[in-house]
Amino acid sequence: MLRGTARGRARIDGYTSGGKTGTAQIFDVKAHRYTHQYNASFMGFAPVTNPAFIVVVTLNGTSGNAGMGAGAAAPVFKAVATETLRVMDVPRDLPDITPEPEPDTLPDADDLPIADLGSGAPNVMEELAGQQNASDAAHDAPAEAGPKVPNFRGKTMRAVVEEASAIGLPVLLDGSGVARAQIPAPGTVLHAGERVRVQFAR
Repeated sequence: MLRGTARGRARIDGYTSGGKTGTAQIFDVKAHRYTHQYNASFMGFAPVTNPAFIVVVTLNGTSGNAGMGAGAAAPVFKAVATETLRVMDVPRDLPDITPEPEPDTLPDADDLPIADLGSGAPNVMEELAGQQNASDAAHDAPAEAGPKVPNFRGKTMRAVVEEASAIGLPVLLDGSGVARAQIPAPGTVLHAGERVRVQFAR
């Protein structure tokens, strides 16, 4: 493992290895917000040129930077893989060298869109939940005239844009693929100045 945020914590002495970290924030459905706990994972294999095994590590309910994939799951991979290589008597494919000290690692850049950490940008799904709460509160107010929000779920971005344009509905699109979530919910009356936010995923 020569590159990547977990390279120091997942490196196996005497062997090449490859793998990928994963970090996902845990969503509190009742509170409609993301918690500060994560599901951390690391999937790796060794040796690189002729893999003898694959190890998948998943840790639920971790927290802090040390609770992300590189900090929590990668060291478990290293321990399991090291022992597995020993038990299977897999020949080493790297010379014995003293590794250079690794710098402190940051969350994996590829994990950030999932966990949305450290970017300074608000989390899209948390925003959607917040907007839904605001929308629910608005329903308690006297009814106002306005277009009703259609159900965009399962539709392509092009289909959403065409349908929204046909009825003059302002939309804000996030992601790619097909529509998976939307705020406000289908059937909601859209008030003046509001937009429909649609989250797409593959």
